[in-house]
Amino acid sequence: MAKRFAIYTEDEIAKKRSNLTPVTTKRCTDSSVRIFRHYLKEKGKGEDFEAMSKNELNSTLGSFYLEARSESGDLYKRKTLEGIRYGLNRHLSRHRTTTTSILFGILIFPSLTKCSRRLSKNSSNKAKGTSPTTNPWPKPTGKNCTTACT
Repeated sequence: MAKRFAIYTEDEIAKKRSNLTPVTTKRCTDSSVRIFRHYLKEKGKGEDFEAMSKNELNSTLGSFYLEARSESGDLYKRKTLEGIRYGLNRHLSRHRTTTTSILFGILIFPSLTKCSRRLSKNSSNKAKGTSPTTNPWPKPTGKNCTTACT
């Protein structure tokens, strides 16, 4: 008679748990973290952003989203910025147990939220290197990142 419940080793359980998150989501999260760490390194700030206070992280993320450019110096497309934002949110949610949705909490990061609204409304923002046809800030949609994190 077949057993009703399967028996798994610790290794099999760990492997199944690691496969719960799709590979593309993991890649997007890793890419987002790598881009943000590169930004912090270039600006001379510590690369350990998981240990930053909420106020310091708020200020740093606000600057990052305004100053973020691709390696060629072009503005990121809206979907790419959105993917970076969601990737950082996933990463920080894993590392900070006090809040689950760190980057989208209006009360936690009020100046970041104001910054995003201002940029969303004013798509003709003439910040350094922006073009009038490119909106440099993604609209928060609540969807998961599945593409465009390169």
